[in-house]
Amino acid sequence: MEDFEFLPDHGPIPEELWSDYLEAPFQECTVCGRPLDDVLYEIQKVSNGRETILEIACCFHCSQALASEYSRESMEAIRNFLASRLDLDRGEGLCNLCGEPFSRAPTVSVWGLSSRGNLLLPVIHVCGFCEEAMQELLSEKTRKARDDFINRTFPGVPADLDLAPTVFF
Repeated sequence: MEDFEFLPDHGPIPEELWSDYLEAPFQECTVCGRPLDDVLYEIQKVSNGRETILEIACCFHCSQALASEYSRESMEAIRNFLASRLDLDRGEGLCNLCGEPFSRAPTVSVWGLSSRGNLLLPVIHVCGFCEEAMQELLSEKTRKARDDFINRTFPGVPADLDLAPTVFF
């Protein structure tokens, strides 16, 4: 069992981060099938209006494996982008990075970090415009790694679908 007791508890995973397919919290890693009951994992859901177009729960192990394929420059650029813009006190219905109302965005993503059925960080809401801006920061090496990951994990989903880079632990 991985021990992440140093991270605060933000309560149970809210329904907005549950799997739409299961209509319940994610039970296993979308990538490797590992049970999520005792591991640190990340959740990302992308919606277009009211419809979820992609959802993933990625365990710490799989997240780190993907991160190892990303260029150092891309990782640093994404960290700087998030650090300079993240504001968790923006109002409901607004992007936590730019403050844009979701009603104007083509897509909206929600991110969460969880372990043992509880959130370890507040839910982060990101508009499609900020996702596109983050995509522009990625090196060619990182774009290829991301595209390969999407093709392996979600066959049939266009690799150029604007997904925010995984929030690495």
